[in-house]
Amino acid sequence: MGIEDNKFQIDDIADTTTFFDWASKTNTEIIGKLNRLFVYDGISGDGINVVVGTTGATLESGSSVSITAGDMFVELSGEVDKGMTFNGDVTINGLLTYDFAKSFAGVPLISVSVTGPTADLNVGDVVRFGENLPVTPNIEGSSTYDGVTLAKADSATSSEVFGVVSGVTGDASVEVTVSGEVTINSGGLTVGCVHFLSPDTAGKLTKNEPTILGQVSKPLLIATGENKGVLYNFRGQQLTATGGTGAFQGDNNAFFITGFSSDPNGRTIEKGKMVIYNANEGRFEIANGNSSNSIEQLVGIITEDSSTLGSGVVKVVCGGVVLNATELVGSLVGPLYVDSTGSLQSTFGGTVPGTGDPVAMSMLLGSDTALIVNFTTGNGGQVSGGGGIQFFESNLPDTPPAGGFFVPSANQARQFSRTANPFVLGATAATGGTVYVNNNELINGAMTVWQRGVGVGSAYTGTGGTYFADRWVRVDGSTAPTKTYSLERKDFTETQSEVEGNPLYYLRASHSATGGITLGAGSMGGIQIENRIEGADSFRGENMTFSFYARTSGASGSTCSVFLKQNYGTTGSSSDETVTQLGTIRF
Repeated sequence: MGIEDNKFQIDDIADTTTFFDWASKTNTEIIGKLNRLFVYDGISGDGINVVVGTTGATLESGSSVSITAGDMFVELSGEVDKGMTFNGDVTINGLLTYDFAKSFAGVPLISVSVTGPTADLNVGDVVRFGENLPVTPNIEGSSTYDGVTLAKADSATSSEVFGVVSGVTGDASVEVTVSGEVTINSGGLTVGCVHFLSPDTAGKLTKNEPTILGQVSKPLLIATGENKGVLYNFRGQQLTATGGTGAFQGDNNAFFITGFSSDPNGRTIEKGKMVIYNANEGRFEIANGNSSNSIEQLVGIITEDSSTLGSGVVKVVCGGVVLNATELVGSLVGPLYVDSTGSLQSTFGGTVPGTGDPVAMSMLLGSDTALIVNFTTGNGGQVSGGGGIQFFESNLPDTPPAGGFFVPSANQARQFSRTANPFVLGATAATGGTVYVNNNELINGAMTVWQRGVGVGSAYTGTGGTYFADRWVRVDGSTAPTKTYSLERKDFTETQSEVEGNPLYYLRASHSATGGITLGAGSMGGIQIENRIEGADSFRGENMTFSFYARTSGASGSTCSVFLKQNYGTTGSSSDETVTQLGTIRF
């Protein structure tokens, strides 16, 4: 190892060293080593600060340190003037201060001069261009003018931004910047944040995006300082039923009404009130349960009002289930009617024709209440005086009363249970929308299972009684000498939407007889199609709903009877049956 090695150490001279040894060490080691040394004056470069060791040296950061002479202290400089590229990750544990103003330096500035009334405009105001703007006071006898005025995000028209005022010349003209960096005299900007056109104060900005229905979300400026920013005139979006957020979001069964601040009839506009559309006046109103004309124009129930949606805005549900409905109906359970103030009540005591049908059904759901909105308007419902009994009338000549899938007898009230809560979204309602329907109690009601194979693949043409689909039976009570019968399973098309529940099959039945038809014994002779369930006492004393889909290939107006039969077995030589006629339906 020689003097060329950076770690070479020159040994001390001993007391016994000769003059020749000293001369040799000086020439070969000391002078040779010194000649290889370079003495540096510490020079700081861009981003690097160098301090040469002296007693009491001061770093750029301001702290004093003792650096031994001959040592050199190197630290990162507090300021870097040239650009730097980091190819790897950069982690900053402290506060990062970013100068947005320098980042946007050089953004093209585009301004135009606009003449006209400017008394109400100041530097930093957001303006729009308008036609036929009102002048106060009138200028040279004119009451309107075309020019700029303050913009506001409360409507589509008012939010059409032209630019930001960057200069005002008396009352004659203003300079409007339409692109580039602008000054906002009012200040209050948050550096680095996007600011929107305010829906509350005309001409001003806000960092809070508008969210209320009818307002416009219009991003305009990225703040580079507390009172300046770069203007970007982005396209605004007016918030509608599908563009709102949270409670302002509509669905397929709801819509919003704006500007509904007062009812012309003095009724209170609030959650839980029923709403009508008055076609004659072209306006929305709160319903009057004692007016048949009002009830016929029902559109829905208010579930959100101005207390959460903003002034004059309400959300109206026109069908389906409303959860957490206690604040709408309180503790009411069962069928609900409309009173004279538009509120829902559990009883109806009016005597006005056409106002007696329930418009909703409430049910207990855990610790809360659910509301099923499912009203039918213009169905001819009547209320008799005093008793409140419903009956139905038909406008068809020579027909029995009409009022739904099947027709109740005259003066028969529509039935609802007040002793049991309805079961919502049962088997027969799961695919057909939300309606007030219980579980389907008929086994194989959709005719999905045909284990006997009767009528499968081809029509079954035998006569007499027979089962076909499971639980379904044809009863032949005719004694005519000549009969032509047919039972056949048919496939629904996959795209059909008339029959709810997406069933696979339906029955095509054809029965004719000649030679003098003699009905079988009893009141239920002829051809009957039955679905049979166990127990003649099933659902005794309970309210039931019976519905089905049917179509005739014959002339419109064909009819059939609907009945409920309870068979108690055979007593002696006769069958003990109770038959309840439910009415006649017209195809």
